[in-house]
Amino acid sequence: KKAFDLSEGVSQAEKLYIRSNYYLMAERDIDAAAKIFEEWTRLYPNDETGWIALANADTERGNFPPAIAAGERELKFGVSRPEISYETLARAYIRKNRYSDAKRIIAEAQAQSKDSPHLHLLQLQIGIIEQDQQAIQRESEWNKGKPELYMALENLAILAADQGRYRQSEELFRSAILDAGQEGNSEFADDM
Repeated sequence: KKAFDLSEGVSQAEKLYIRSNYYLMAERDIDAAAKIFEEWTRLYPNDETGWIALANADTERGNFPPAIAAGERELKFGVSRPEISYETLARAYIRKNRYSDAKRIIAEAQAQSKDSPHLHLLQLQIGIIEQDQQAIQRESEWNKGKPELYMALENLAILAADQGRYRQSEELFRSAILDAGQEGNSEFADDM
């Protein structure tokens, strides 16, 4: 709040950063933050930060066509964090039920050596949605021994519960919580 109150004396870019984070983190007002992200992209159209933030905000708000447009635009600028650019766009495609587009953009990222654990998590989620046992198995195997294993275990636990395999679901949730704690992500473990 103090940074927000003092943001008049900083550059325009810093002001956008402070204010958007204030609305997003302190106020939990994604609509107010999205307005700032829109302003950010108007003032700095070649800055990837504004586009990725806008794509994420629109995805969270269920505004998928603008989220996809922002994600595609951001992918052009995603020089400093290209794997995040691919993740953002793939997530928007998934939320819009455009799974083939999500798989295409993930494959493009991986072909360009821009792979990330989050892209594999998205592939696992698509496999679960499409009931593709080979994809589920492939991504489950890929995640073994990785620091982000707990995220995959959570998705597999939800799948097991959805299929009526409650004991297995409980075991997977326990494993996810334990793994998250071991990776230092107690907040994730607490949220499960």
